[in-house]
Amino acid sequence: MGYTVSEYVDDLHSLRDQQLDDAAMMAAVKPLAKKLAEDGSWFDEKMMAINTDMGVGISLLHEEDDHSLTVISVAWSKDNLDVPPHDHGTWAVVAGVKGLERNILWQRQDDGSHEAPDYAEVAPVSHADITLGDVIAMSPTDIHTVENVGEGVSLSLHTYGKNPNTTDRFQYDTKTNRAKALKVDFKSMD
Repeated sequence: MGYTVSEYVDDLHSLRDQQLDDAAMMAAVKPLAKKLAEDGSWFDEKMMAINTDMGVGISLLHEEDDHSLTVISVAWSKDNLDVPPHDHGTWAVVAGVKGLERNILWQRQDDGSHEAPDYAEVAPVSHADITLGDVIAMSPTDIHTVENVGEGVSLSLHTYGKNPNTTDRFQYDTKTNRAKALKVDFKSMD
């Protein structure tokens, strides 16, 4: 047996116990996420199942009782995939597992002083393609979208400092320049 999700979570606990700041935590988690993604012994073909309404399939691999240190796998379809720009409200580390995933990174263009409190103007600024062996990290306020740019369903491993549904996270509407709270029910997508 290779590097297991349980061993990965134990390593995450050890890092958390060191009370690292977000940047140090992401840096320390990246090689561990890469190790787990590349090992693949934890992978189950059921993780490739897609919720056809959203073009995404989410498998919850681990979540602490207090909603910290959440680990999921996300399957991305080439069809019906519509992921609006969003943040996570917590640090995130994403490792490629199967296929080719493009993370488009966005940036706020406004200064937050607009009279409408939900006004948010965002624009794409760069992208990062990830496949097996590639890992990216995002701070709580980093904004991104995801596209499957490979053949077939892609799969990535996501590790969060907290379950994003327990944070103040947002998705951004680029047509109306509005931000709204975002929650995704991981359990309904298994």
